Amino acid sequence: MARLLKMYECEHCNKVLRKTKKGIDNHEAKCFSNLETKSCVTCDNFYDGGLAISFDERKINRRCHKGVCIKERLQTNCNQWNEQDCILVDDDSI
Repeated sequence: MARLLKMYECEHCNKVLRKTKKGIDNHEAKCFSNLETKSCVTCDNFYDGGLAISFDERKINRRCHKGVCIKERLQTNCNQWNEQDCILVDDDSI
């Protein structure tokens, strides 16, 4: 028999689900899509090859136009962070 589950969704990336409010609050505090974390994916200096290629290809192609090393790990609270003029949404419904 099916059962109802209560889950919380990240308001920034809309991809992460947590069972508790505290769990989603912890995720949102460090979410790469949260503007307050000043992370690569919300930075104007970030390039990942665009939405037309696969996730693996985007990971290989990603770079920072300011020279910050992001090949192995995206950065958070970067002093080179610059807010994007517009943010592209990877959403099939658009």
